[in-house]
Amino acid sequence: MWRNLKSIARFLRNKRHRETELDVEIRFHMERQTEENVRRGMKSQEARRAAALSVGGIEQIKEECRDARVGRIVEATLQDIRYGLRTLVKHPGFSLTAIVTLALGIGVNTAVFSVVYGILLRSLPYRDGAQLVVLHQEATRAHATDIPFSPKEILDYREHNHT
Repeated sequence: MWRNLKSIARFLRNKRHRETELDVEIRFHMERQTEENVRRGMKSQEARRAAALSVGGIEQIKEECRDARVGRIVEATLQDIRYGLRTLVKHPGFSLTAIVTLALGIGVNTAVFSVVYGILLRSLPYRDGAQLVVLHQEATRAHATDIPFSPKEILDYREHNHT
């Protein structure tokens, strides 16, 4: 992991040097292909043109090489952040609206999550809260359900409870 981070840091620091190396390398391959074409019997101009066609566009090859590099994602992200900051500075009204909207959204989200956590997710503030039970009482002959307990019944249950 540290090796990758060092590699990305080196990648971000040496951009100008990398671009020069890439340009030199592509031109080297173009020259080698041109020389190969001349050895095959082509004229100099014709050999250069054939080399350019076989290798492809120089800028296109450079872009493919840039995209294949390890730190390209980090570099692209940093470019996007810089662009976003420039845009926010350029349009302060939009920036204020975006910041207020984000602040309200984050605040409301935090409040709703706090309520949900407090009501649904947090355990009960009793020892062995998961073992609590709810008692219901029915009068089957009277076809009544969920009848409340009288104080005498509650005391009676408390006295005879062995759990």
